[in-house]
Amino acid sequence: MIAAGWRRCHKVVPARHIARGQDTAAGGGERSIAPLAIALATVFAGLGVQAALHAWLARRGSPLVAQHRATLTFVSALVGDGLVLPGVNAALAVQLRRWGVALCPARVLRALAAGAAITAAVHVTQGCLRLVNWSMPRPFVWNWIGWYHALFMCSECAYLAYGSLAVAERWRAGRRDLPRLLGAALGGVLGFAVLVAYDYRPSDYRRGTR
Repeated sequence: MIAAGWRRCHKVVPARHIARGQDTAAGGGERSIAPLAIALATVFAGLGVQAALHAWLARRGSPLVAQHRATLTFVSALVGDGLVLPGVNAALAVQLRRWGVALCPARVLRALAAGAAITAAVHVTQGCLRLVNWSMPRPFVWNWIGWYHALFMCSECAYLAYGSLAVAERWRAGRRDLPRLLGAALGGVLGFAVLVAYDYRPSDYRRGTR
């Protein structure tokens, strides 16, 4: 099954299909995921759920938000999860749709593996640097909020890895163009990394942990 899915990923989509605005997922007409739906899902899962939980716990006087930094105190959450990542994900979805990239099992598995590896590396680094917050109140001790955030991070990283693998396959096939949407998406990812670095700068972060 995976081998068949891998072969389907490399079928060429006729340009006339793209010109007519039809669904262009290669290999039998799988529907492309709407970019707007992806952006809204990112806002909801990345910021909405955790912001609502932060507000609810703060109202109840929970020590998780009284003693540790939580979602609404992070610029990378408010701006990054709320604006930057949704824009990145939507731009990538539009570009993959224009290319007619299909959902294929082999690429999905590789993307999931990459997402899990990146998420694990980030969390190990967080523990080693003792960057405690409401999701990891003690080094290497993640509560259920931490596991939710890890799941979201893994999903986001896997999605970006999926797009990166599609780009790499095109490059290997000799199509080494870099559309503006991909450039904007790359800039967004780098911008998000800057926001995370800003949030975790030593002076500000130590004050925020109280």
